[in-house]
Amino acid sequence: MGKCLIVGGTGMLAHAVRSLNAQGHHTTVIARDTDKLNSLRSACPYPDRFNGISLDYEDYDLLKQRVKNEQLDQDGYDLVIAWIQSNESHALQTILNELVAAPVRIFHVLGSRSDLSAVQSSLKLSHNHTYHQVQLGFVIENDSSRWHTNEEISDGVLKAIESGDEDEVTLVGTLEPRDMNPWLKTK
Repeated sequence: MGKCLIVGGTGMLAHAVRSLNAQGHHTTVIARDTDKLNSLRSACPYPDRFNGISLDYEDYDLLKQRVKNEQLDQDGYDLVIAWIQSNESHALQTILNELVAAPVRIFHVLGSRSDLSAVQSSLKLSHNHTYHQVQLGFVIENDSSRWHTNEEISDGVLKAIESGDEDEVTLVGTLEPRDMNPWLKTK
């Protein structure tokens, strides 16, 4: 089975973590909240295949050190799922810089307002990186719109991974019509 590194996996990606763990993948999750990491470990069917790393990914030196050490312990990763805001691409680059020795598929989860081209062009990818973006849209129901639930987001990310497509972008939900974007409702 594979070895997965999931950044930001205790919230909207928790279902994806549990699902990958249930499939037998070793899952390493980076998140800020130790209590949420411990709860997620307890919810995984194979807690012995779960490793939680509590840190803030904006602490680049610590992030670099922990990813480097963990990948040595795990003998590398073949899958990275990263919910890292587009304005924090330095955190993802820090991770990618440590994962160059073996092929790795990267699924970068981004919000509905992210400039996908700008995000991708800001990253320096190795020849061993296969980079995919998963953009989160919204759901239209009964002439209204809403954000996706955490489970719907996780399911969309898992479908992108399982599709085997070499599509660089997967849209979860819709971005149109723009005037129905729930973000506009909060303004």
